[in-house]
Amino acid sequence: DSQEDAGLFVQREGEIPVFVIDAGIVGLLPETVEALREPHLFTREASNLRAFTYRDADGEMRLEIDAQGGWKLTNPAADDTDQLAVSAYIAMLKQLGAESYPDTAATPDARITMDFEFANGEPDSQIRIGGPVPGAEPALLYAWAANGTILARPFQSWVLLDAAPVKFRDKRVVPLAPREAVA
Repeated sequence: DSQEDAGLFVQREGEIPVFVIDAGIVGLLPETVEALREPHLFTREASNLRAFTYRDADGEMRLEIDAQGGWKLTNPAADDTDQLAVSAYIAMLKQLGAESYPDTAATPDARITMDFEFANGEPDSQIRIGGPVPGAEPALLYAWAANGTILARPFQSWVLLDAAPVKFRDKRVVPLAPREAVA
Protein backbone atom coordinates (compact mmCIF):
# COMPACT_ATOMS: atom_id res chain seq x y z
CA ASP A 1 0.00 0.00 0.00
CA SER A 2 2.93 2.36 0.51
CA GLN A 3 5.70 3.38 -1.89
CA GLU A 4 8.21 1.52 0.27
CA ASP A 5 6.28 -1.74 -0.13
CA ALA A 6 5.78 -1.35 -3.91
CA GLY A 7 6.59 -4.36 -6.02
CA LEU A 8 5.23 -7.07 -8.25
CA PHE A 9 4.04 -10.46 -7.13
CA VAL A 10 5.78 -13.31 -8.92
CA GLN A 11 4.96 -17.00 -8.99
CA ARG A 12 6.94 -19.67 -10.81
CA GLU A 13 4.77 -21.93 -12.90
CA GLY A 14 3.69 -25.05 -11.03
CA GLU A 15 4.88 -23.76 -7.65
CA ILE A 16 2.82 -22.43 -4.78
CA PRO A 17 5.16 -19.86 -3.17
CA VAL A 18 4.70 -16.27 -4.29
CA PHE A 19 7.35 -13.60 -3.78
CA VAL A 20 7.69 -9.87 -4.46
CA ILE A 21 10.23 -8.28 -6.79
CA ASP A 22 11.07 -4.62 -7.22
CA ALA A 23 8.92 -3.03 -9.94
CA GLY A 24 12.04 -1.52 -11.58
CA ILE A 25 13.28 -4.99 -12.50
CA VAL A 26 10.38 -5.42 -14.94
CA GLY A 27 12.02 -2.91 -17.28
CA LEU A 28 15.12 -5.14 -17.43
CA LEU A 29 13.22 -8.29 -18.37
CA PRO A 30 13.24 -9.32 -22.05
CA GLU A 31 10.10 -8.42 -23.97
CA THR A 32 10.46 -10.90 -26.83
CA VAL A 33 11.82 -14.40 -27.39
CA GLU A 34 14.56 -12.92 -29.62
CA ALA A 35 15.81 -10.91 -26.66
CA LEU A 36 16.73 -14.17 -24.94
CA ARG A 37 18.81 -15.45 -27.86
CA GLU A 38 22.60 -15.14 -27.98
CA PRO A 39 23.24 -12.56 -30.72
CA HIS A 40 27.01 -12.94 -31.19
CA LEU A 41 28.88 -14.97 -33.80
CA PHE A 42 31.70 -16.04 -31.48
CA THR A 43 30.92 -16.58 -27.82
CA ARG A 44 33.71 -18.85 -26.61
CA GLU A 45 36.71 -17.81 -24.49
CA ALA A 46 39.26 -16.37 -26.92
CA SER A 47 42.16 -17.04 -24.55
CA ASN A 48 41.59 -20.80 -25.02
CA LEU A 49 41.75 -20.57 -28.83
CA ARG A 50 44.76 -22.48 -30.21
CA ALA A 51 44.07 -22.53 -33.97
CA PHE A 52 41.82 -20.81 -36.48
CA THR A 53 41.16 -21.86 -40.10
CA TYR A 54 39.31 -19.65 -42.61
CA ARG A 55 38.01 -21.07 -45.92
CA ASP A 56 36.30 -19.29 -48.80
CA ALA A 57 36.18 -19.56 -52.61
CA ASP A 58 39.73 -18.12 -52.82
CA GLY A 59 41.32 -20.78 -50.61
CA GLU A 60 42.30 -21.44 -47.03
CA MET A 61 44.19 -19.52 -44.35
CA ARG A 62 45.29 -20.98 -40.99
CA LEU A 63 46.65 -19.38 -37.82
CA GLU A 64 48.03 -21.38 -34.89
CA ILE A 65 49.47 -20.58 -31.47
CA ASP A 66 53.22 -21.29 -31.59
CA ALA A 67 55.52 -22.60 -28.82
CA GLN A 68 56.07 -19.02 -27.53
CA GLY A 69 52.31 -18.45 -27.17
CA GLY A 70 52.02 -16.09 -30.14
CA TRP A 71 50.01 -16.42 -33.35
CA LYS A 72 51.73 -17.82 -36.44
CA LEU A 73 50.37 -17.88 -39.98
CA THR A 74 50.90 -21.52 -41.03
CA ASN A 75 48.89 -21.65 -44.25
CA PRO A 76 50.32 -19.94 -46.18
CA ALA A 77 53.43 -20.10 -44.00
CA ALA A 78 54.85 -16.74 -42.89
CA ASP A 79 57.26 -15.68 -40.15
CA ASP A 80 55.94 -12.14 -39.77
CA THR A 81 52.47 -12.63 -38.25
CA ASP A 82 51.03 -9.40 -36.84
CA GLN A 83 49.89 -10.36 -33.33
CA LEU A 84 47.78 -7.24 -32.89
CA ALA A 85 45.94 -7.82 -36.19
CA VAL A 86 45.04 -11.39 -35.17
CA SER A 87 43.85 -10.27 -31.72
CA ALA A 88 41.81 -7.44 -33.23
CA TYR A 89 40.16 -9.84 -35.70
CA ILE A 90 39.16 -12.28 -32.96
CA ALA A 91 37.85 -9.40 -30.81
CA MET A 92 35.80 -8.18 -33.79
CA LEU A 93 34.28 -11.68 -34.16
CA LYS A 94 33.22 -11.54 -30.52
CA GLN A 95 31.54 -8.16 -31.10
CA LEU A 96 29.59 -8.95 -34.29
CA GLY A 97 25.99 -9.69 -33.44
CA ALA A 98 22.71 -10.49 -35.11
CA GLU A 99 20.71 -7.96 -37.07
CA SER A 100 17.82 -10.43 -37.05
CA TYR A 101 17.00 -14.12 -36.80
CA PRO A 102 15.75 -15.24 -40.24
CA ASP A 103 13.49 -18.14 -41.10
CA THR A 104 15.73 -21.19 -41.16
CA ALA A 105 13.74 -23.18 -43.74
CA ALA A 106 15.72 -21.88 -46.74
CA THR A 107 19.26 -21.46 -45.43
CA PRO A 108 21.84 -21.71 -48.24
CA ASP A 109 25.17 -23.51 -48.19
CA ALA A 110 28.10 -21.81 -46.48
CA ARG A 111 30.31 -19.53 -48.59
CA ILE A 112 32.79 -18.86 -45.79
CA THR A 113 33.74 -21.34 -43.06
CA MET A 114 35.75 -20.54 -39.94
CA ASP A 115 36.93 -23.47 -37.79
CA PHE A 116 38.12 -22.84 -34.24
CA GLU A 117 40.23 -25.29 -32.23
CA PHE A 118 40.56 -24.84 -28.49
CA ALA A 119 42.98 -25.90 -25.75
CA ASN A 120 42.04 -27.39 -22.40
CA GLY A 121 39.80 -30.06 -23.92
CA GLU A 122 37.12 -27.60 -25.04
CA PRO A 123 35.20 -28.83 -28.09
CA ASP A 124 36.01 -27.24 -31.43
CA SER A 125 33.46 -24.92 -33.02
CA GLN A 126 32.64 -23.36 -36.37
CA ILE A 127 31.13 -20.20 -37.86
CA ARG A 128 29.63 -20.40 -41.36
CA ILE A 129 28.54 -17.52 -43.56
CA GLY A 130 25.94 -18.23 -46.24
CA GLY A 131 24.17 -16.42 -49.02
CA PRO A 132 21.58 -13.66 -48.95
CA VAL A 133 18.41 -13.83 -46.87
CA PRO A 134 15.53 -13.76 -49.40
CA GLY A 135 13.52 -10.53 -49.45
CA ALA A 136 15.57 -8.79 -46.75
CA GLU A 137 15.87 -5.01 -47.04
CA PRO A 138 18.59 -3.90 -46.59
CA ALA A 139 20.43 -6.95 -47.89
CA LEU A 140 21.29 -9.49 -45.18
CA LEU A 141 23.41 -12.65 -45.23
CA TYR A 142 22.83 -15.84 -43.26
CA ALA A 143 25.34 -16.82 -40.59
CA TRP A 144 25.59 -19.89 -38.41
CA ALA A 145 27.11 -18.76 -35.13
CA ALA A 146 29.61 -20.89 -33.20
CA ASN A 147 26.83 -21.79 -30.74
CA GLY A 148 24.54 -23.08 -33.53
CA THR A 149 22.24 -20.05 -33.73
CA ILE A 150 21.27 -18.98 -37.25
CA LEU A 151 21.32 -15.21 -37.56
CA ALA A 152 21.57 -12.52 -40.21
CA ARG A 153 23.92 -9.56 -40.61
CA PRO A 154 23.93 -6.68 -43.10
CA PHE A 155 25.72 -7.60 -46.33
CA GLN A 156 28.23 -4.74 -45.95
CA SER A 157 29.40 -5.92 -42.52
CA TRP A 158 30.79 -9.15 -43.97
CA VAL A 159 33.64 -7.16 -45.52
CA LEU A 160 35.04 -7.12 -41.98
CA LEU A 161 35.26 -10.92 -42.01
CA ASP A 162 37.62 -11.17 -44.97
CA ALA A 163 40.62 -13.07 -43.65
CA ALA A 164 43.07 -12.81 -46.51
CA PRO A 165 46.52 -13.85 -45.22
CA VAL A 166 47.96 -10.40 -45.98
CA LYS A 167 45.62 -9.00 -43.31
CA PHE A 168 47.65 -10.85 -40.65
CA ARG A 169 51.16 -10.10 -41.93
CA ASP A 170 53.38 -7.52 -40.25
CA LYS A 171 53.21 -4.34 -42.33
CA ARG A 172 56.19 -2.51 -40.79
CA VAL A 173 58.91 -1.58 -43.26
CA VAL A 174 61.66 -1.95 -40.67
CA PRO A 175 60.51 -4.16 -37.83
CA LEU A 176 61.99 -3.08 -34.49
CA ALA A 177 61.46 -4.60 -31.09
CA PRO A 178 60.46 -1.54 -28.99
CA ARG A 179 62.21 -2.84 -25.87
CA GLU A 180 65.47 -3.35 -27.76
CA ALA A 181 65.53 0.02 -29.55
CA VAL A 182 68.03 2.63 -28.33
CA ALA A 183 68.23 6.32 -29.16
